[in-house]
Amino acid sequence: MGCGSPLLRVDGKIIQQENIKLDITSHHKNKELVQAQLLINLITNIRNKIIYEYDNLIYLSGACLFKNPTITHCTRCILYKICSECQGDINKAGFFQREDPPFLIVKKEKFSKETNELITLLFDFIIKLRDYKFIVKQIDKETPKLMYIVFENNNNVSKENISKINKGIILFKELNKIRNSIIVEYKDKIFDVIYFNKKFCNEINKIGNLAIKKKLTDIYEITMLFKDIIDKKDIKSNSKEDLHMYNSINEAKKIMEKKLKNEKVGEIDQSFLKFLENSSESDNFIRFNTC
Repeated sequence: MGCGSPLLRVDGKIIQQENIKLDITSHHKNKELVQAQLLINLITNIRNKIIYEYDNLIYLSGACLFKNPTITHCTRCILYKICSECQGDINKAGFFQREDPPFLIVKKEKFSKETNELITLLFDFIIKLRDYKFIVKQIDKETPKLMYIVFENNNNVSKENISKINKGIILFKELNKIRNSIIVEYKDKIFDVIYFNKKFCNEINKIGNLAIKKKLTDIYEITMLFKDIIDKKDIKSNSKEDLHMYNSINEAKKIMEKKLKNEKVGEIDQSFLKFLENSSESDNFIRFNTC
């Protein structure tokens, strides 16, 4: 990964795509290790898929212009563009709260095709995160099998495999944190709009109005306005580092494009899902609907 690439962090730890391959040779091959590998594959595939889709959202929303982008930046950038199409007043967007993800209803017919696509991109990502909850719960029921291999049934398992299985358990815990932290942070920003957090909405309106004045429609150009006009002291943020931006749009896009190019899309192996569906109840393995 290139130096300076935006990186996903959870509890201050950098989160990147990872794969784990156990050493399952003919000599070591056993049912427990085969099932452990399949379970770890599911964990890493879902985790990698979330990371790729998150990074893609960061890129397309313009949040990549910030050096430490989060879901808050993605949401803000899209709100800047929405505001620029609502006479510079974000409250004219016609937002309504809903109980389920994406927790917001928007009258999409008001906006340009590009803006509608960005709204859909954001909403679909949040909905997918919610939907992974059901698979994650079923994985959680199976993780004791991994722990059993590590702590109880480890006589014929190499230290390298034990270490890799432990890593799989850690990645699963991180997967849960990734999901939860993104959704919680996103909801916080959505509620800022719904309940009109004055400081937050004023920031959105400043950018929206300046975009109208300058006749800007490109989300990257609109987001770049943040660099010059916002009083950083007035921005609601956990860290001033969250506000640091790249010097140019092209610089930021190239860095993010390189990161995305080096990542796998993270599609979940359908043959693996089929295996899980066909697993016998006696194996007590994961069973869920793939639709």
